Amino acid sequence: MMSLERDSNVIRFYLRRAFRIYPLSTVAVICAIPIVPLHPWEWVSNLGLVQNLTFARDSFGSIWSLPLEVQMYLFLPFILWSARKSVWIPLGMFVASIPIALWEPHHVARASVLASAPCFIPGVLAYWMFRNTMPRFSAWLVAPAILAITFVFLLHPNWTFSAWSACVVLALVIPLFEQGRNVIVNRCAETIAKYSYGIYLTHSLLLLWMTLTWKVLPLYLFAVALLSWGCFHAIEHPLIQVGKQMTASKQKCPLPEPELSASQ
Repeated sequence: MMSLERDSNVIRFYLRRAFRIYPLSTVAVICAIPIVPLHPWEWVSNLGLVQNLTFARDSFGSIWSLPLEVQMYLFLPFILWSARKSVWIPLGMFVASIPIALWEPHHVARASVLASAPCFIPGVLAYWMFRNTMPRFSAWLVAPAILAITFVFLLHPNWTFSAWSACVVLALVIPLFEQGRNVIVNRCAETIAKYSYGIYLTHSLLLLWMTLTWKVLPLYLFAVALLSWGCFHAIEHPLIQVGKQMTASKQKCPLPEPELSASQ
């Protein structure tokens, strides 16, 4: 959403997202080909990240969410633009998305991104809150707050009302906390965020080759860290730069950041 604020051109936004998502997912799917028995059309679906549209099986575990993410990006610019004026607009969108999400599995099974809309739209709500809400609580309370919300979710875990409630509560609560100032914590969080996409894909892909036990856990974690680091520097970062170069010539100057109070 910050990317859209800097440059509102939809085509350039889609290009940047494509160069961010597809290069590493394509390599990961190709790595799964020798092990996972899928039909050729299922491999094509996995490479295109359209498994939910073709009812193809996933090549490995964590790739199931990427089609939903890619399809969510198609709607995101229009959701963000319409939600700029008032917090009630993203809240209204969230409420309106619930009956649509309940309706979708029974009528348009391929449009499963609609069933996830109540999980995605709170992200827009959180972004609005971050830009328009004064933080009130210490950054050290963020982790306990997330753990408490997670605990309540796990009392009745499901992909409908429990998940939707957890997402909207996170969206409303997290912007109320101050930004952390601890250098060590911030550096660790920055590093994890930097390699998070590689961690997300490699941790699941490795399980095609490894049976996870307590004995092999240290080796597994080391392999995830090493592969994530290598994937970022060999694949992700170079292709992200290509996407930026393709869209840079006409890119607008960044919008000025809102002034912060002394407490922020």
